[in-house]
Amino acid sequence: VGLIVPLSAPGDATGGQLIRRGAEIGVDMMNAQGGVLGKKLKLFVQDSQGKPEAGVAGYRRLVSEDKVVAVPGFFHSSVAIAVNEVAKEMGVPTMSVQASASDITAKHYDIAFRTHAVDPVRVSTWMEFIKQKGFKRVSLIAETTDYGIGLADETIAQAKKMAGIEVQKVMFDRTVTD
Repeated sequence: VGLIVPLSAPGDATGGQLIRRGAEIGVDMMNAQGGVLGKKLKLFVQDSQGKPEAGVAGYRRLVSEDKVVAVPGFFHSSVAIAVNEVAKEMGVPTMSVQASASDITAKHYDIAFRTHAVDPVRVSTWMEFIKQKGFKRVSLIAETTDYGIGLADETIAQAKKMAGIEVQKVMFDRTVTD
């Protein structure tokens, strides 16, 4: 099994380490029960650095060199989306466990899965808060990632269904340092 997670900057290395530890525990548990179809699992890990191009290169290595049969992981939505374009051609499925942008599965590729589909629910929650507070105009500041853009667009879409709430979208480049 392959795993693609950010283990170094500029990605979220802490998040990547947590996902890696979870995968290692899962592999150990499965192997303790005899593996899958009688075969022990082995985990191969690639560092996405939170960058789509590093994720794609890692996916290619996992599939071509390590001969993995599945690639879970993915902390950053932009990495998962980019990898899925390659996975569509190479045929080894992906499972996004933390990345949540709707675009990860929007094209309905039969190799692309995500467990963390919370964006519409998250937006619905803060839109309800905005409505309860009686806010009429709000600004949403988001980074130029698939995650940030997706949340901003979902917020605007839901606001259009709620009469009387105007949303201003303010985007900032994801590479800008605070």
